[in-house]
Amino acid sequence: MRLFEILLVLSCFALLIDLLFIKRSAKKIGLGLGIGSSVILLVQLFVEGYRWQLLVVYIMTALFIIIVLFRHSEKMMNLKIGKFLKYSLSSLIVILLVGSTVLSVYLPVFDLPKLDGPEKVGTQTFHLTDQNRDEIFTEDQSDKRELMVQVWYPTENSNNKKRDTLFPNNKEMFKKYIQSFSASLKLPEFVLDYWKYSRTNSYENVEIIPSATPYPVVLLSHGMGTSRVLQASQAENLASHGFIVVTIDHTYSTFATLFPDGRVTDYKKSTTTLDERTKTGSIWTKDVEFVIDQIEKLNSGEIESQFKGKIDLDHIGAMGHSFGGATAFNATYLDQRIKAGLIWMGHYMKWKIEMI
Repeated sequence: MRLFEILLVLSCFALLIDLLFIKRSAKKIGLGLGIGSSVILLVQLFVEGYRWQLLVVYIMTALFIIIVLFRHSEKMMNLKIGKFLKYSLSSLIVILLVGSTVLSVYLPVFDLPKLDGPEKVGTQTFHLTDQNRDEIFTEDQSDKRELMVQVWYPTENSNNKKRDTLFPNNKEMFKKYIQSFSASLKLPEFVLDYWKYSRTNSYENVEIIPSATPYPVVLLSHGMGTSRVLQASQAENLASHGFIVVTIDHTYSTFATLFPDGRVTDYKKSTTTLDERTKTGSIWTKDVEFVIDQIEKLNSGEIESQFKGKIDLDHIGAMGHSFGGATAFNATYLDQRIKAGLIWMGHYMKWKIEMI
């Protein structure tokens, strides 16, 4: 839980204790708790931001503040509640507050783990289209294979930009993205709304650190039905150690891929049979090969960018998880430009290295 979320829960329970056990004559205590809780509530809502897991806490805190601040009025003084009803309601309120707190703990606003490398990390996203490949997952025969690719790299962040959010920070873009995720997970859209607060350790569109020698490259592929977002922590941690890391969204094999024009593609189930898995695996491998082609163009300056001359094309590695791991293995075997492959399969993170 975030700092003011914790303070809000504690203040809510403090207000409840005041109402149950502190005499009405102790005006200063009630007044102090009411004002302090009001400040905490407002700061949490407007600085940290609302989230649905704490809805009960918000409602009860606001209600308790009103009762505590006005309990000395004549109407409130004359209001009497039987002990049984009083403690029954209090028990129910405590149960609801505990439930709300537990939800907040187990569905937290999370930030990515801190970097353990010496460098800060920048990130930049590219929309790439392979004009030589038709898109087989759509009905429009004129569609070409489109990819969203995110590059992570060492930076000094001399402009002192704020850390980037893990998910799109544009409200409309975020809404479309979450709609696709929630539909895939069969969850109401509001359940994932709090993801908008999650932050990475990276800074968007900042300058790469100049280097006397070019940076080695790692290509990273996600697992089937997930997204490059799930590899963000690995990508930025590698970049903090002096790598350029390229994460690929394998379109139509992700929960959601968001394009600059606002389109969001979802997951197309296409790995039921061996033939479908083989076909999809071939598409992913060609995605990796195409991305390497674009990396070469970035390095040569054919595609205008800050990466000209900064990429070590003699030291390219590929890695991935599950289906992405199989893709890394296949791409390493077929494409001689990839010099090393690192894969992990399943939930136990068993690693295998293939050196070429």
